[in-house]
Amino acid sequence: MILSREDDLFQRGLILTDDIAIDPILDFNLYRNAIVNIVKTSHPKFTIGIFGEWGAGKTTLINSVDNALQTDKSLIRVRLEAWRYKWEQFPIASLLKSIAYALPAEKQFEDLKKKLETSGINFLKNTADILTSIISKYASEEYEISQEMFDTFKKELNSKIQLIAELDRDTVYFDGFEEIKREIKNLRLENPAFRIIVYVDDLDKCSPKKALELLEIIRVFQDVEGFIYIIGISHDILMKLGNIESNEKTNEGEHYVKNLIQVPIALPKWSNQDTVKLVRDFIKKGMIHDKFKDVVDKNIELISVAIDNNPREIKRFLNNFIVAHEIFSGKKS
Repeated sequence: MILSREDDLFQRGLILTDDIAIDPILDFNLYRNAIVNIVKTSHPKFTIGIFGEWGAGKTTLINSVDNALQTDKSLIRVRLEAWRYKWEQFPIASLLKSIAYALPAEKQFEDLKKKLETSGINFLKNTADILTSIISKYASEEYEISQEMFDTFKKELNSKIQLIAELDRDTVYFDGFEEIKREIKNLRLENPAFRIIVYVDDLDKCSPKKALELLEIIRVFQDVEGFIYIIGISHDILMKLGNIESNEKTNEGEHYVKNLIQVPIALPKWSNQDTVKLVRDFIKKGMIHDKFKDVVDKNIELISVAIDNNPREIKRFLNNFIVAHEIFSGKKS
């Protein structure tokens, strides 16, 4: 969800919440503007990688980019938050449906919407139900199955296998893929600015295997004109990807992501002065409670040296201080 400037009020309270920054500092606006310009003016067939450590602002930048793009009606924006798909058996089906739901309810998008929804029905989900419905009819018979019953079973099974084959052909891995590709091409012929932006975030909240599975989804559409992916990824995820099949440290994950991402963008590392600037920004916006802002302001230089230069760690430190104050302020020495 993208917070508006009015929503900034909801981030104010005793505790600093981990909401996205409304007006991020550290030249995030320059990074946002560059990405927005690349998305709008480049041939839409690439992947942008936003690299940064935990808490460095990957989600903040992704949301800032999305906020800047949301008024452009030629762009279809889809959010793939990895943690929502961690239990999905077929995440590609969910992604296809998400794209279909994001399309405007206009006649020009009807064919693409239908193709996406059809392809999103993975035939494996239907196979078990189809076969079980046949077998259960005969498995429940109390008597020995006759030759006539067996022939009937065989005939019905063959017809259902043909149905499964038809479902398979319509999935994204076969005819469905080419049909989706064709529909997007037609839309771009009518409107060259049309493109589908897929944001991929929170990979660090998934297991390495699930993160790899989600990245593999990108490969399915990576060569389709009209798709742009924007991925937030950390060095920790790179290492885990390389170690999925091995217990030893390797650089395979880094090579994998290099092949996947054509436009790498590294977030700047935070310095002590950046930390000071951020805390003062908190004070200016009223995000630090009045009864704490003076003591925080007086010790701001000490705070910048004492903790890791990371926006999320800064909030955690300030919250620990506030909690400790609330617990022990009433205690007599």
